[in-house]
Amino acid sequence: MDQFEARQEGSEKAWLMRIAINVCHDYRRTRWFRHVDRARALEDLPDRYLRVDPQEDSLLMDVLALPIKLRQVILLYYYHRMTMQEAAEVLRVAPSTVYHRLKKAQQMLKITLTEGENDAERLGETGH
Repeated sequence: MDQFEARQEGSEKAWLMRIAINVCHDYRRTRWFRHVDRARALEDLPDRYLRVDPQEDSLLMDVLALPIKLRQVILLYYYHRMTMQEAAEVLRVAPSTVYHRLKKAQQMLKITLTEGENDAERLGETGH
């Protein structure tokens, strides 16, 4: 916390998120992580993780299918409710870069969602 206060710039949320990201990177580099089976059966998950609205699940899958740089800004901005400035601090890029990546990700999701609606309409017309 002393390091953060000494810097006197940026938000606490972005600073803590950066720490969390660095800890995750360190964790993934450990020998233990590479040799442990992290797969879980659906039955072993708590109920709250299994109850997902199909529409939300579909959107999340579309977000997770985005390229990593676009996925990061979507998750930070919409799911973690960070400002573009905070997301820029976490990702160590310029706020304008976050803005452009966010717009690109939104365009890609819009295309994906539109295609999904068209597919659903076609299935409805054929009676399947």
